[in-house]
Amino acid sequence: MLLNTDIITANEAKALGLVTRIISSENFVSECILAAKKMSQNSTTVIKSTKCLTYRFQDELDSYFNAERKMMDTGCSP
Repeated sequence: MLLNTDIITANEAKALGLVTRIISSENFVSECILAAKKMSQNSTTVIKSTKCLTYRFQDELDSYFNAERKMMDTGCSP
């Protein structure tokens, strides 16, 4: 899938689990506001834990993308 150059539709992305839902452009803003309101109902502990976990792996993701960029620039292994 990483090397596939075919464009996938929104429905295919959803079927593959790459997205959880599809929102029409007409309803996009209102749906985002509803989602934000729903998320704000979570406890601050859940929100803080999620943010901490996400931030914790940021360096690894940055490292991966830097290694990938170097490989693309040089054609060599990192």
